[in-house]
This record gives sequence, structure tokens and C-alpha cells, in this order.
Amino acid sequence: MQLSDLNTCLLKHDNRAKTLHFLTSSVNLYIIPMTNPTHYFLNCRPSLIDLAFVSNPNFVLPHKQMTSPFSYHDLIFVTYKVRPPKIRGKVFFQHNFKQMGLQSLIEYVKNIDWSSVFTTNDINTMVESLTIEVIKIYDIHAPIRPVRMKLAPAPWLTPDIRKTMDKRGKAKNIIKKFQTQENLSKYKILRNLCNRMCRDAKRHNIHDSVQNLIQAQVWKFLQPLGVGKPTEACQSSVDLNALSHQFITPSITDCHVKTSTLP
Repeated sequence: MQLSDLNTCLLKHDNRAKTLHFLTSSVNLYIIPMTNPTHYFLNCRPSLIDLAFVSNPNFVLPHKQMTSPFSYHDLIFVTYKVRPPKIRGKVFFQHNFKQMGLQSLIEYVKNIDWSSVFTTNDINTMVESLTIEVIKIYDIHAPIRPVRMKLAPAPWLTPDIRKTMDKRGKAKNIIKKFQTQENLSKYKILRNLCNRMCRDAKRHNIHDSVQNLIQAQVWKFLQPLGVGKPTEACQSSVDLNALSHQFITPSITDCHVKTSTLP
């Protein structure tokens, strides 16, 4: 987020304003719209030159402008939600190998008719037949089931932190059964200790991971943690055949136009 006076009035819609809009959009920034002009000078028309730029307008909370008794410029402020949004649980579909029986799998594979794989002379047909049989094995003995991932990856959780989290969980269960001041104090101590250990371990892990990385690698590392904007698939409407024809077709220049254009 950036707030500045650029001496370019967006109310005029002239070349300076158009250039500013173009430069802003080229670096993926957005101009927060103001309801009124922000600069009032004596005997001059009010202008909108005090601007606020953000990278994501969805994080902008209420923004306002107020008159200032000591300046010709209004005071503008923007409330920006810098905390990353809570990651929603995602559903993935994967094969379940926990209930797979080894003996039943072996018997099933022995009874498969593999003649369709070995009798053909076409390699593509052979690979296709083998793939179909292997997929059948997976679907029967390790069926696909939905798995919901609720939490983001947490590589900073060490065994010591997990033990502390288990102690915190046990202390919380004791409070539910025996609500005493002593049990509450023990739970608060373990809760604060667990929060401090997780916070410090997370900070050290992120710091060690982003060292000596270029900017693109840093954002690639931070994105799974919920930092930054989600990537959006860019669907191009350009005809690929027309684009190819544009580059392979030689340009034809009229000699009279060339003479009148070049010095």
C-alpha cells in the first residue's frame, strides 16, 4: 500500500491521468477511488492529486478523507487488512490403501487375463490394455475416497512442540471434567507455552527458508502459508493460428510510404 501526492489530477482525464492509470495497471496496482477532490488551492479548481495505491482491493476496509486546517491537502487514510485470510479446507480424492488386503490382491492379480496385453503387436494398444487393468486393480482394492485438508502445512512443528500440544489437550480435557482454579492455571500455562513455541518456530522456519532466495522463490514459498494473492488462471482469447500467421508472414512496405516516413 502506498499513499502519495503525484501532482496528477484524475478529474481531468488528460494524458497525465491516462498515463498514471496505465502505469498503475501495468504493475498490478489499484487506485482507491476518493469521493471528493483532495486538494483545494486559492482561486484554483479543486483537484484529486492525493492518491492511495494497493495491490489487492479486497483487503481494503473503510477509507476516508478529512479536511485539514493547516494544509491545502485533505488528510486521507486507508484501513488495510494485512492479515492473510484463513485457509479453507480443500477436498482431495486419493486411493485408500489402509484397507487393502495383500492376499486378496495377489489372488486377484493371478486371475487377471493378461492375453490382451501380450498378444497384441501394437505398443500403444499394449500400454492402453495394461493401464486399464492396473486402474481396475486400484479401483477395486484401493478405492478412491475424499480427504479434507483442514490445516496448512506446518513444517516447523517439532516433536517437542507436538508433545507440548498433547499436554495442552490433556489439560483442556481435565478442565472440562473438573473445573477448578488450579486446573485452569495449569491449562493457561501450557497454552501460552505452546503458542510461544509455535510462534517462535514458525518465525525461524520462515526466516531460514527465505534466506538467499530471489523474489519469485520467496513468494512461491509464502503462498502455501496463506500469504499473498491466490494465483488466477489466465485464459487467453488470442487465436494461436492468427498469432502464428502474424509472425511468419513477411511485412510488405510501400516504397512511397517508406520514403515519406524515413528521414
